[in-house]
Amino acid sequence: DSKDEKKQFEAESKRFQESAINLYQKIVTEYTRYDRTDEVLYYLGKSLIDVERQEEATTHFKRLIQEYPNSQFVPDAWLAVGEYFFNKAELAKALLAYKKAEAYKDSPVYGFAVYKQGWCYINTGDWDSALERFRTVIIYADAQAAATKSGKLSLRKEAQKDYVRAYAHVGNA
Repeated sequence: DSKDEKKQFEAESKRFQESAINLYQKIVTEYTRYDRTDEVLYYLGKSLIDVERQEEATTHFKRLIQEYPNSQFVPDAWLAVGEYFFNKAELAKALLAYKKAEAYKDSPVYGFAVYKQGWCYINTGDWDSALERFRTVIIYADAQAAATKSGKLSLRKEAQKDYVRAYAHVGNA
């Protein structure tokens, strides 16, 4: 039966995920001179999020940020830390982390980090700041689309919808 098969696949997937987590943890604790520890810390954090161990994941992201400040994974780690605090409704901490991720303008997470700042502002009632953040995302998405000739505009569409949401609170005709 397909339901039983699905349960078996999910159980197997969970076993593989736990196995990966154990290997990542072994690398970061026992192989301290491994030259790709920053990458291992990032994937350890991502794997822990996948199994809903966000708080533990955040400790590894913070270690990555502190010990490997020049790593290509730092912007993603800041974004993940921001998501952790956002989901806990600790918006000031989330906003700070998203701003740290935003500092990496060439990172693929730049636009999303700015977008999530807009949501922090919406949730705190700072509608003007939310408008500014969503406007920044729209301009960024347009520039990215023009530069890459791609049609990846889903973040732009979300920012437009949320811009309207925020505008409804402070705008005028």
